[in-house]
Amino acid sequence: MEKINFQNGITPLNDTNLNQIQDNVENAIEEKHIYSTEEQVIGTWINGKPLYRKVIEGISINDNTATIIPTNIANAKIVSINGVIKANTDSDFYAVPYIVEEKYLYVNTCDNGTNLRIRTNDEWEGFSLTVILEYTKTTD
Repeated sequence: MEKINFQNGITPLNDTNLNQIQDNVENAIEEKHIYSTEEQVIGTWINGKPLYRKVIEGISINDNTATIIPTNIANAKIVSINGVIKANTDSDFYAVPYIVEEKYLYVNTCDNGTNLRIRTNDEWEGFSLTVILEYTKTTD
């Protein structure tokens, strides 16, 4: 990001400076909207610590059980869990948690964020799950 030098509290409004300001704002916004299967720093949490994001995708869902999936994240303090379920045979997506009448699927963390626990009570064969975790670290 290029810095624009202010002189005497005044910056001339010319096309070069305005374009640079626009580029700086667009770049800052893009940096915060990174989704990756690798850990990414996406900002700062309310306590001043770095905020991280990681996507875990392609999780097979087991029927009527609790499944443990490693996050491969050490020292995490989870602040947000989002997810979607997708049927492998169509393009429909379902938000997590999914609760309709007696059928449910939800995700929580366990073991200090090092694992995800996926709980279901019905048949989910042929579906996969993608989870987006946002977290800070206790070591930061």
